[in-house]
Amino acid sequence: MRRSALSLACLLVGACTVASDPAGERAMSIVDLSGERRQPLEPKREARANVLFFITTDCPIANAYAPELRAIIDAYASKGFDFYIVHVDPDLTVEAAREHARLYGIDAAPILIDAKHAFVRALGITITPEVAVVLRGAELAYRGRIDDQWAELGQKRRAARTHDLRAALDAVSSGQTIPRARTAAVGCSVPVID
Repeated sequence: MRRSALSLACLLVGACTVASDPAGERAMSIVDLSGERRQPLEPKREARANVLFFITTDCPIANAYAPELRAIIDAYASKGFDFYIVHVDPDLTVEAAREHARLYGIDAAPILIDAKHAFVRALGITITPEVAVVLRGAELAYRGRIDDQWAELGQKRRAARTHDLRAALDAVSSGQTIPRARTAAVGCSVPVID
């Protein structure tokens, strides 16, 4: 999606601001739980890509992925990836998001609350957990599931056979084409907002 379309989506829903970076480019921004302004759709110059994990606090599948989420952050943060945990529940408070991060140990990345779904809409997110990998220029490189551990709702495998997100990050790291740039996530629907 082009930067101008992302900026328009941001302005229409009012959940974030459009800010200029030092190079004069415009990007969507949002404040994280610690009060720092972030641009999750525009990786920093030193980053290969930004990885956004979209979750809700009450989705059992999203919560079950917390250990894998932590493992992926631990394995790939040193390889030039920046991570964001993006809550999509429009009624979630900052305090509840902090408590959820503490309970599930997912505080190793900045936590954002996309209450107005600006980033949900910009990236086409429909399920939690769902992941987006964004390259420079707000280019969506990967969107979909973390892995295939959940074949469908109610059908969990003992272990994942395909690690889609890891494969995507490995491909970005090595400059290769991502094997499957879009996969179907299994989980809870993104809450509807008015």
